Amino acid sequence: MQELAEFQQSKQRSVSWSSINHNSRELSDLFGKQIEGACVHLIPNVQFSLAKQPLSPREEERARNGYQTPVRWLVPREKRRPLAFEIQPLVDDGKHWILYTDGTSERVQIDNDLLKQTGQTITPLISKQERKVANERKTIPYQLVALSDRPLPQTLNIQVHNHVLNETREFTWNLRATRQQLLQPRDVLMNARFTIWGPYLRHSSGTVFRNWSNKFNIGRENRRQGRSTSAFSILGGRAAVEETLQMQVLDTVERHEESANANEPIDINSIEGVKVNSHPFKEMLAGRRGGQLELAKCTPYDRFFVYLGKPATVERMLDVGAPFLASAGAAFTGNALNYGLEKRYLNRLGMTREQLNTILKSGLIRELALFCPDLFLIDGTELTVIAKVEQPVLLNGLFKLLNPAVELSDAIMEMPGADTAAFVALRGNLLFLSTNRNELKKALALHANDGKNSLGESDEFRYMLTKLGITEKTRGYAYFSDPFVRNLVGPKVKLGQLRRVLAKRQMEHLTACGMLARIDDPQSTMDVQQLKANGYLPADWSNQDFRLDETGVVHSKTYGTLSNMRTLTAAPVQTITPEEAEAYAEYLQNYSN
Repeated sequence: MQELAEFQQSKQRSVSWSSINHNSRELSDLFGKQIEGACVHLIPNVQFSLAKQPLSPREEERARNGYQTPVRWLVPREKRRPLAFEIQPLVDDGKHWILYTDGTSERVQIDNDLLKQTGQTITPLISKQERKVANERKTIPYQLVALSDRPLPQTLNIQVHNHVLNETREFTWNLRATRQQLLQPRDVLMNARFTIWGPYLRHSSGTVFRNWSNKFNIGRENRRQGRSTSAFSILGGRAAVEETLQMQVLDTVERHEESANANEPIDINSIEGVKVNSHPFKEMLAGRRGGQLELAKCTPYDRFFVYLGKPATVERMLDVGAPFLASAGAAFTGNALNYGLEKRYLNRLGMTREQLNTILKSGLIRELALFCPDLFLIDGTELTVIAKVEQPVLLNGLFKLLNPAVELSDAIMEMPGADTAAFVALRGNLLFLSTNRNELKKALALHANDGKNSLGESDEFRYMLTKLGITEKTRGYAYFSDPFVRNLVGPKVKLGQLRRVLAKRQMEHLTACGMLARIDDPQSTMDVQQLKANGYLPADWSNQDFRLDETGVVHSKTYGTLSNMRTLTAAPVQTITPEEAEAYAEYLQNYSN
């Protein structure tokens, strides 16, 4: 606990408790008075009375079979202590919320002894007198805000329904009355809109609402998202990578020191990555050949590898494709929504689901494998498929009908019908299909060299196959090699993903601003300059890499569109800024610790 208290991030978080008032601005607007000061008091030097958590019946059963159950600690309810309590409760009814050391919270009677011990006083946001006055008032004032895209008549007949009282009133709005000039009309309008939008945003992390909220500070983003290792947990190898930072997205940092060369670019190759010694797999093989897998011999050693032993496995995987693929790519987002990955990647390969099903049911495919350079499937990555076919001559003839000038036995053919360029090649009885020509060339080169320096010929993979081999019953086999993990946490991938994430945020913000401009004026055809001129974007907003088309879709010169972002391979990092170097150094320190 002492080490935790001295950890820099813990210090920063503990200081922030003294100024917790995350709803103060919203409450100030609601109550018509300024809400100041902390809302919660964190009690210092509280002791946690920990006890070992009993094993569940399932864990007890597994323990009898030799499973080493993890030791978990908890605070028994009878030994819990107050950890924090509310000092500005909403109403003055003699109660407030208390958070206990066992993680529970309750709204209980205010304990005067606890207040004396901590030196705190309770200040309700709504006093008893204010409640009495509010309950006795005859009328309640409302502010009505209207937005029109055409000239209005002199008077408006408006019908208003109160859902609480279930009453409807009609009144006439006289537009000839003296007008009051609004200094910030958009702020007034947005305040009115968030009467409806606010509750949705508080219960979600919607990007559009979050951008529209602007200064309202509703629905703040959790900066710690992205530490999930759910992809590793689902695809295998959980014990090797659990509780690590493989998928953590870097945070930008503020630099505290300036120098004459502070803005000079840094060569990405000069940045050192993670240094961790691998297991001595060659020694562990002890002269044995180890396991063998033909398709792995065509896979680069630093790629994420999936082997599918039965063609039916592919169809079954795609039937639950969103959970499978989204879980693999959701390590960045922390969720498992359906991102349409099946359709997206099939389109990139120039195929439809119907065509794939026809090929699988034809019996042409015996087994197949796929590999990727990273796990960012949601944002976009390269996908290469290697399939062992039954009748390569027949398949070659089929592709020759599509392109008579190409002989697949010695060339690379571009797939017709792909959303973006996709490439196919046939070598012997192996069919290669990839979204990236260079990735395909690497696989073909390994095939030509009988797998030299491939994943399949690596000491690591051959040794691991002796521990968990592939049998006739194997339907799927996913493998994270040590070089793949090193590449995943290396500066090129981490900083490349950082840049793409930041660009994605800017693109989402620009999209939201364009949508809001269309809501305000459906006839508008706003570009970036017009959005800045009309106050939807700040005047200093950088727009060199982005543009809005006539439909409101944002295009980036570097990363494409939000629905089809370019891969890290297509936008490689060559040089980085000092800020990026410092961000990676901080990440590296956290990773090593």
